[in-house]
Amino acid sequence: AVVSTQSTGRPPYSIGVFTVNQVQAITEYALNTYFRHFNMYKYAFTPKVRVDISLHYEGAPPTPEPVEPTPVEVEAVDEAVLEASPEEEVAEQEPTETEEMRQLREIIQTVMGSELKTLQGRLEKMIAEQDSKLAKQVEALEESAGLKAGSKSPGNKKKK
Repeated sequence: AVVSTQSTGRPPYSIGVFTVNQVQAITEYALNTYFRHFNMYKYAFTPKVRVDISLHYEGAPPTPEPVEPTPVEVEAVDEAVLEASPEEEVAEQEPTETEEMRQLREIIQTVMGSELKTLQGRLEKMIAEQDSKLAKQVEALEESAGLKAGSKSPGNKKKK
């Protein structure tokens, strides 16, 4: 807007700094660089926020902090892994599910299921509202154009 106002000579409000071709070139440049890549600039210049979330479930035993293994322990673990047979590896990978873990999984599934149903209901309501708004806008446009619902456009009338 500022560029286009400064392209006309109307002192004291604006002076003719830019020609029409220059205004067109500046506008094209701004559209093809900044505005086309706005989301990229927004992502690049927005500070990143990192959130670490830790959860504590009542009744569950506290999780111990991870301990850094000493170099001797790492070598022993590497040798044990090399010597392990494939059957032992499969047996080690299958975790045993305790009663607490099963109950926790059921609670999480129940809560997530109810939350998903709530979100689905909200989404369907929003879609229905948007659909009704668009239908009203279409009806208003048809009325303003002189069309009635179900009629053909005025240009499609056959002459006899």
